[in-house]
Amino acid sequence: TATEAPAPAEVPAATEAPTEEPVATEAPTEEPKPSGKLLIWVQKSNMEAWQNTVLPAFQEMYPDVEIEFVNSSPQEVAEKAGG
Repeated sequence: TATEAPAPAEVPAATEAPTEEPVATEAPTEEPKPSGKLLIWVQKSNMEAWQNTVLPAFQEMYPDVEIEFVNSSPQEVAEKAGG
């Protein structure tokens, strides 16, 4: 005797229309980059290290930020920082 394959089950129809993602109508805006003056208290012996390592990349990223070093002894830096 031959057996029949079961009839395919019916898939219920969707009751809600598919939602669409909103379409962006404006280009994203860029955040303004910082500007002004950055004051760095540094011991004289460390200033050259800053100038040769960190500052070139920083100044490339933030050309509108002026860097000013205040050369101080460790004691002066501690006093100014409240230590």
